Amino acid sequence: MAHVIILGTGVGGLVTALKLSKDHDVTMIDQAPSVGGRVQAVEVEGFNFDIGATLLTPYFIDFLHHKLDVKIDVLDITWDIISTRERLPLRIDISLTALEDLLRITGKQWYSPIWNLIMFLTHIHDFETKSIEQFLKEIDVDPKLQLFLSSGSIDAGLPTNMAAAITLKLLEYAHNFKYPVGSTSQITQKLWERAKGNGVQLFLNQKVTEIAPKRKSVEVMTSEGKFEADYVVSAMGVPHTLNSIRGKSKQIKQARKLLKRTRPSIQTTHLLYAYEGDAPANYKGRAPLLNYYPVDSIAEVNSIMTSAMAGKLEVKGCYIHFPALVDKTLVNDGAYPVSFWFVTPPNITENDVMQMRKFAETEYAHFLPDFKEKSRFLGYQSPPSFVKYYNDAGTTTNLAPTIDFPVFPPKLTDRLYMAGSGVEVKFAPSVIQASLSGYKVGMKLLQTIK
Repeated sequence: MAHVIILGTGVGGLVTALKLSKDHDVTMIDQAPSVGGRVQAVEVEGFNFDIGATLLTPYFIDFLHHKLDVKIDVLDITWDIISTRERLPLRIDISLTALEDLLRITGKQWYSPIWNLIMFLTHIHDFETKSIEQFLKEIDVDPKLQLFLSSGSIDAGLPTNMAAAITLKLLEYAHNFKYPVGSTSQITQKLWERAKGNGVQLFLNQKVTEIAPKRKSVEVMTSEGKFEADYVVSAMGVPHTLNSIRGKSKQIKQARKLLKRTRPSIQTTHLLYAYEGDAPANYKGRAPLLNYYPVDSIAEVNSIMTSAMAGKLEVKGCYIHFPALVDKTLVNDGAYPVSFWFVTPPNITENDVMQMRKFAETEYAHFLPDFKEKSRFLGYQSPPSFVKYYNDAGTTTNLAPTIDFPVFPPKLTDRLYMAGSGVEVKFAPSVIQASLSGYKVGMKLLQTIK
């Protein structure tokens, strides 16, 4: 039995701990006061708001269940797609219909005629013949399926065998979002409960200052003392990891070169409200997630992202997280928590916040006409204010999975590994990416440690 230290208690670190702790002695270290990393919920005046990931895909739910035996309680999510020309409630889980509706709203061709063929083939093909476990294995090893899961594009070059069935299943994985009951912090809490049950030790409020690989062990210096283990897995973020290492292996040098090529992620600022009115009857029993993009082309969407990454505030899009209509655990004295998420530059001003508030309140009146009169503005959260929830907010995992995003090597020395968003896995949103990376690193160590 080996002793393994895991740095960071986000989803990547917790998944790695869960994989290793059945067979080895595992210690987890985090500088934060609680587990969870960037998957956290913050309480403001009795209301819970997610400040990290908000939605789960069926793929991630299946991954947690079948790979880690962790079951997440979820709610169905309904999206409302909003455009400048027409407002249309829309079920995204009917993906082909969604594409047709987008065509009708925008007048733009968002899909290829091959969709009609796929729909026809699916009707005559029973695509439930493969077990979920087998399907997950295929995604693990097939880069084409991974690309599809990331982009939702049928141009990924899917294998012809069962192409229609796989396409529809992946569309479900990519678009049929779920919301975890009580906030997404349920994910990390359940992972931690399982890890703790396996005997994992936890040390919080300890900032890692240095990682020193040795020939037969690895030393970790923290703000509170020194630890030593046979192996160390750092899941505390690529920059923090590489800046903490005292070592110059080939892999470390390669990772440091890759780090210089990365671009900062698009940051978000969350406006937090409490809505004290009553939602329309047709929204009862569902959890609408409103998207507002006053654009008519992909080029305009890209321009928003480009300007945000250049540090310019152009409030042209937001999405609104409103799960409380079905998740009563979030309701406080009959009031619903509502958060508006905006693309923003790193440093916003009070004038920016006022601009975003005016935009949100005006547009949301189409959804709840009395919103402006019956809502209380509770404040806002932005990257600088996340410091007490995130590890090194703005520096550790502030890396965007863009097309030219470099993939970091998981193995830095024979006894030092790195896991998390941006490490080895080449696809998927960050919470899934971090989990899959942690899972793969855990599997590699299980094979390495004999």
